[in-house]
Amino acid sequence: MDKHFFIEKKNDSLDFPFYDGKPKTINTAQWAIILGVFFIGFLISSFWVPHFSSSLAFLVIMVFSFMKLFFGVGSLALFAKKDAFLLFKKFKPKDLPFLAGALIADFLYAGAAVVIVNLFDPTKANPAAVSHTQAHGLELFLINTLSNIPNLLGEEFMALLPFLAFLYFFYQRVHWSRNKSIAIALLLSSIIFGLLHLPTYQWNWLQVIFVIGLGRSIETAAYIRTKSIWASFLVHFMFDTLAFLVGFLA
Repeated sequence: MDKHFFIEKKNDSLDFPFYDGKPKTINTAQWAIILGVFFIGFLISSFWVPHFSSSLAFLVIMVFSFMKLFFGVGSLALFAKKDAFLLFKKFKPKDLPFLAGALIADFLYAGAAVVIVNLFDPTKANPAAVSHTQAHGLELFLINTLSNIPNLLGEEFMALLPFLAFLYFFYQRVHWSRNKSIAIALLLSSIIFGLLHLPTYQWNWLQVIFVIGLGRSIETAAYIRTKSIWASFLVHFMFDTLAFLVGFLA
């Protein structure tokens, strides 16, 4: 393995899968299919609104909250087979200080970015935000928090699949160094993650690129550090939950 990226642990033998023949290489055409299939799942989970009775609302919400996760694992498994689950490695307790630091950095960056973006175009609230003053506020907040567990784990694939695809492309096809490939893959995958949130934030381009997109790079850094989707998910979930909690209590 080439020299470690600065976020990675020194002398760590763990490496990213699927870009350098370990355990297998997924090529450009295969990555295009994986990303295309996942994008179909993203569109279904984000924009398809089925008709259902109010008594089935919770069940439908939970089913849809698993949609991105199902398509994320399923699309990768088309070519990775059972190795798709390599993304779900456990991280170690000694990684927790780094993850805590990433969470703090996430909040600091988000706060600063919101202030700057507001100078040009007012940022938009997440429509999933719930206030304690609205009808059934606590019930809605708890349902959102519960459904966010599978939903945000699925959202990790919105960033990590493009990251791994770009890493393969730049390292194997463009023949850049491993560190340069990681850096550019991190930047591009984070921006893509932000752009996929355009409908959520009322097509505020500055917000999705500079607040959501570049902020996402901090969460992906947790994956780069640990090679575990659980690590980036934990930072992502804690960030969203605490942000929604502050909004709920305000």
